[in-house]
Amino acid sequence: MSDETNEPVVSSDTTGNRAFVDDWPAWMLVALSLILTPVNYLIEALSLSTNSLSTVIAVGAFVSLRNADKKAILAAGYSRVPSAWWVLLFPGYLWQRASILGDSKRHFWLAILAFPLTTGLIMVLDPSIRHRFAGQLTCSDVADDVKDIFNGMDLAKAPNPRARSVQQIAETGYDNSIRSCKGVVMLDGGGSRNVTFTLSPENGEMMIRLRVPPL
Repeated sequence: MSDETNEPVVSSDTTGNRAFVDDWPAWMLVALSLILTPVNYLIEALSLSTNSLSTVIAVGAFVSLRNADKKAILAAGYSRVPSAWWVLLFPGYLWQRASILGDSKRHFWLAILAFPLTTGLIMVLDPSIRHRFAGQLTCSDVADDVKDIFNGMDLAKAPNPRARSVQQIAETGYDNSIRSCKGVVMLDGGGSRNVTFTLSPENGEMMIRLRVPPL
């Protein structure tokens, strides 16, 4: 259900001007645009449930800020506010807000610029993200992926120990776009397993094939 009505209502002050609408929720939505990508990156780095957790954070923050903004707009004498459905693409909320208030679109454009800016910064700081984006992954770039694959194998299921990290990663060969690698999986509670794996591009994606030699 939409909260939009046809026309904004002019504030009833004696000058005939609309009342001032506090912009802090709009600026917080811009800030939300700036932090969403780093938060998503941090959640993934901590091996948490990236999609569900980051979505809950984003939706919860948007709904809270949108409700605060709605109160400020209505308090200023307007009867029209942007629809809550803009949670699906919240920079669009800022565009609609500016249109209703007759304001500049600065918040919208800043929110749009936030994604490439923060993504670019993360790519500069983390070479593995840059390599993944360019399709040029090295053996070390996929340490977390190898750990997750190992933990999905039968040999990592209870009561067997799970992988804590993958260390001593090194490239052992490169032939016909297939990169061969080796490493040591460090296990929970001590102990380790030697592993080998290959990286090969298939259908536009980088496939990882892990082999765990028998003890």
